[in-house]
Amino acid sequence: MEFPKQPGVLKFRSFYHIIVCAILFILVVNIRWRILYDFCFLITDCDQVLLWDAANDMHKGIFHEPCFYGQSYNPLVEPLFAQPFILLGMPLRYAMPLVSWIFGFIPYLLFAWAFIRQKKYISLAFTFAYLLWLPLEFHAIDSMPRGYVPACAFASIGIYFAMFTNRNSRFFWFGFLSIIAITVSQNCVFLIVPAGIYLWLYNIKNLKFYLHVIAGLLVALPLPLYIYWFYSTHPANIVHLIEYTFGFDTFKDTISEIQVYFNFLTPDVKNKLLVITLGYVLFAVACFAKRNVKAGIAILAGLAMLFFSFWFDKVEDGTDSLFFSSVRIFLGVPLALILFCYWTESSFKIKSYKGTLQFLVLTFLLVAGIICSSERNRYFQAKLYKPSSDTDVVSGKRVDSVVGYCNHLKVLCNDNHSSLVILENLQVAANYMCPALNYPFETLRPSYERRTWDMKQEDTTTRSNFIYFPLYPDSFLMALPSRLDFRQTKDPKGFLINTHGQKVFAILKELKVVIRTH
Repeated sequence: MEFPKQPGVLKFRSFYHIIVCAILFILVVNIRWRILYDFCFLITDCDQVLLWDAANDMHKGIFHEPCFYGQSYNPLVEPLFAQPFILLGMPLRYAMPLVSWIFGFIPYLLFAWAFIRQKKYISLAFTFAYLLWLPLEFHAIDSMPRGYVPACAFASIGIYFAMFTNRNSRFFWFGFLSIIAITVSQNCVFLIVPAGIYLWLYNIKNLKFYLHVIAGLLVALPLPLYIYWFYSTHPANIVHLIEYTFGFDTFKDTISEIQVYFNFLTPDVKNKLLVITLGYVLFAVACFAKRNVKAGIAILAGLAMLFFSFWFDKVEDGTDSLFFSSVRIFLGVPLALILFCYWTESSFKIKSYKGTLQFLVLTFLLVAGIICSSERNRYFQAKLYKPSSDTDVVSGKRVDSVVGYCNHLKVLCNDNHSSLVILENLQVAANYMCPALNYPFETLRPSYERRTWDMKQEDTTTRSNFIYFPLYPDSFLMALPSRLDFRQTKDPKGFLINTHGQKVFAILKELKVVIRTH
């Protein structure tokens, strides 16, 4: 049954579309803002503060290396884009999360704007309802300054130009931004692959498409080539080496543990992979049913890309922790599903669904969005942040707690006229936060220090003393040689060691402290 085609009903229907989408949008903004204000501004981790350090260096005009300190991937995008906020006087604890939060939200806002222009209200409502359906942990992961978030933002901008504008340069920007995005993080391939195949199928005989895309790829190539050159000529800067393992055994392992790797990619359901796969399949079937074969093929190609990724062990690089979740690798999947919804809606003729069916779909999305929003807000209060252990791969900390620790180290250094603190006691966040916040002393973690330049500088620096915090103070005390000139510090237990002209690393080597090659 269709709505009667009368002006009053048509106006009501248009008004209803707007109201539904506006309500869902407000609910999404509420969730995303709370994630920023009540989580990202208050909680950090040992990886995030390393980007704080990079942002602080950039603010001083210092550029040590192109990527996340200590590794050859994840270029320093967020520290670069944080500079305007830092110049305006915004503290790092707010500037860095704000930039990542913006990058994480851009793809959804951009697609939403495209759907508004195309008057695809089901796709618009689905975008917001889907975001409300996703767990709060997903929104937190999608807002953390960790180096991987900007990739999907760059990819979505390229797709927006290619699919939703008529500019002559639209395919150039798709090629250019796709390379930039993949260089930043490969989590965007789940969006770029189906979008690229879709564009290729619709432009298979268009010579300009090939020329412009190739031109964009070539213009963007200097970035990944420079990164490759830099770390090939500075191998000591690579502390965290990424080595992909590919094989069927990896695929089987991934499938067997997929609930962990997809932990925050859907709400708590029994089979998360099945839910995601059904989303791909249903959109593909709908496109094929409406003879939009090209869109259907592109969606299936996206599904193939998802399963192909399971053959790489990088997918297994995560735990069930919010701060080290494999979901960061799959951030492009929700965006791909939103794009598939748009292709599906575009496959249907306007007259076939704009009446009662459209009204029912929008109403369902509205009700589902309100229920999910209510659940997310209740969950937020009690369960989102769970303190992690210092032994976790990436440990979460309250910003104020780490600042308090840095303040305590400052007092110790001032009282003992010391300018170097060696932290081997798993206080990794403090190791990078203290210098990022310009505390008047230096910190090092020699066994796994990501700032190679600081390690090299220490080789040629002579100090009168330094403060050392070992992992096991009591055991360390028992093994100390009697000739060592030291005294103990309290709260936390540590050692003020006088050097008598020796280099710090020379003393640490005598004490059998691990010092990485640099």
